[in-house]
Amino acid sequence: MRTRRANAWIAIGALLSGAPAIGLTATEGSLHNDQYRIEEPVLRSRVISGVPPVIPSSFRPNTRAVTVADVELLSDGTLLAVEILEAPSPDVARAFRAALLSWKFRPVGEVNARYVGKLTFYIVPSHESARVLSPDEMFSSEISSANARKSASNTKR
Repeated sequence: MRTRRANAWIAIGALLSGAPAIGLTATEGSLHNDQYRIEEPVLRSRVISGVPPVIPSSFRPNTRAVTVADVELLSDGTLLAVEILEAPSPDVARAFRAALLSWKFRPVGEVNARYVGKLTFYIVPSHESARVLSPDEMFSSEISSANARKSASNTKR
């Protein structure tokens, strides 16, 4: 386990070497000494283009479902690997992996290093099919729904 002092030196080293300091931490016990964990909001801000995953017709959720992927990038934004960590079905996992492999990313940092980060997607049932939302979209959707319920209950009074 790294101490606070060791983590501080890692952050200082990343900063001095040109790596963006916000949202990055060195990973412990990795095979590569030059591997950094990148936080999801920072990773999402690096997306240049990406086809949203299409939910297979064989999967029709009755409730919300979650898919989580780990992506590995080089500092220049090259996508090295996609690993689906959690998905409601194997078909959904394959669909998300295929979509994410087509995503393009902006450079992550100046350091010649690897960056690993998680991407979370929420699958929400809708009338025709399921919708895929990012955490921000999900949060906005929850706020809108709560405000609509609150407004409806105020109107009934």
